[in-house]
Amino acid sequence: MNITEFITSPWGVVCIGVLSSVLGTVLFKIGVWFYKKESDKIKRKRFIRLLVLTGEMYCSGYTAAYASCKSTFHQMIHVNDFTIKLIREVLTIMLVSFAAIGLLILFQELVLARPVIIAIGCVVIAVKYQKVKLICKTYNMMFETVFGEEFKKHMMDGMKQHWDKLKKNNTPKE
Repeated sequence: MNITEFITSPWGVVCIGVLSSVLGTVLFKIGVWFYKKESDKIKRKRFIRLLVLTGEMYCSGYTAAYASCKSTFHQMIHVNDFTIKLIREVLTIMLVSFAAIGLLILFQELVLARPVIIAIGCVVIAVKYQKVKLICKTYNMMFETVFGEEFKKHMMDGMKQHWDKLKKNNTPKE
């Protein structure tokens, strides 16, 4: 009996299931032990990351307030800063995606290279996607702060009036 026949047999399925659950439990316990060991370092790094994030948001808000008090050129520069950051992150995501696909095509004979390429590509793309979400979130926060609820209400009223006007013009005349 070879290994493939054993794995497909009922005893093989049971043995693989038991072995994988034991291995999963051991990996989980090692992860918990490692996390407890590194907990202070992780908490410190998270705290520093949150401080940096808060500082970046404050600086973006300060720049938006400064630009709103200055000329339209300052406002354009501030908005273009967000646009350039967003385009740069999206292009990096696209470049990593195409590079990963190219490497998968190039190393298609090597079975072990596939998971490594996919894992590295997915990690880089996930980090860059989080940055894109952060840029969009920061921009939306500033947009809502600058324009406020009154602007939204006024905009919705104008949209409803426009829809009413369209409905009135499109009703069939008898």
